[in-house]
Amino acid sequence: MTFTRLIRRTITEWQSWRTRRRLYRQYPELLYFHEAEQAAKRRHAKTRHIQKAREEFMRGALGGRG
Repeated sequence: MTFTRLIRRTITEWQSWRTRRRLYRQYPELLYFHEAEQAAKRRHAKTRHIQKAREEFMRGALGGRG
């Protein structure tokens, strides 16, 4: 990995972390979805139902129902 790529990757990860932190502060339910998905991935279980529930929650939140 080149140094430039390492820097770019680090900056991108930091930006993603900041965005997630803001979202989780605004919508704490998203943290539960994230933790459930990570736990399912560790168990090699299917995650589609968790993703669908998270998407449905976000649609509701963006539509003013959250």
